[in-house]
Amino acid sequence: MTVPNFLSSSFAPFRYYTERVTDMTSVLTTLTAELVTNPALADKWTEAPAGTFQCPSDASGRWMKCAFTRISANVMQMILTDNSGNTICTRRASGTTAGFYATYYTGKFHCFLEFMSESTSPAYNFLSAWLMDITPDPLASCPYPVVGNGTLNSGGNADGYGVIQYLFAVDGAVPAATQRMKGSATIGNTSVNMSMPSGRGFYDECLISQNVGGTIYWTGRLCQALLGPGLPTAVGVETQVPVDDGTMATFKATLLNETTPYRWRLWMRKA
Repeated sequence: MTVPNFLSSSFAPFRYYTERVTDMTSVLTTLTAELVTNPALADKWTEAPAGTFQCPSDASGRWMKCAFTRISANVMQMILTDNSGNTICTRRASGTTAGFYATYYTGKFHCFLEFMSESTSPAYNFLSAWLMDITPDPLASCPYPVVGNGTLNSGGNADGYGVIQYLFAVDGAVPAATQRMKGSATIGNTSVNMSMPSGRGFYDECLISQNVGGTIYWTGRLCQALLGPGLPTAVGVETQVPVDDGTMATFKATLLNETTPYRWRLWMRKA
């Protein structure tokens, strides 16, 4: 078995970094270092103007652009657009004014930011953007492969969309938020835990649905991301997952989890 494209370090090279910050200005500086100037990332993003990052194009010339704006010392906004000129979403994330930890899961086709506050609510916030892996299907089968989200809306409020099930993407011809993530349920809609009877965690691809021409299809996978066990697994727990017969990869539990009924969580690639 070979490593699937969405987990391949050659197809979708990735980075991981974490730091404590007291101002979102530091986050913008780190994003430049991680996406644009880091020599360890062979396929670099471009930045123009400052704070606006464009990922490398896929084989069909599609790309995504993340425009980050510091709203305040503890609030960051991301406007996600695609190469067709669609604004996929405008979302925000916040930390606490006393300081917070910022974790960066980045790569050629993804940017996932997680903010963990040290004390009061909101404990965890995120911003996410992906250019999906469409293989083995033809790239043209999914005309709009950019998806993303964040904890808060453009007004800084929790609107119910900033959870694991929802992603913003173009449906038909209009960007919208809907429940796109493939969950853990049987045909009869019986919920299934993401674990084996032995207690070993079960990890699956993050498969995303979209409306294409009036029909709902599974259109692509999130690069360097997996669905895995949710509660009682805590945020920040790391695990080794085999990605082919001889390759182990390290994934880390993110804040995004569904407590009922499926008990699954988004895990991001660290190493």
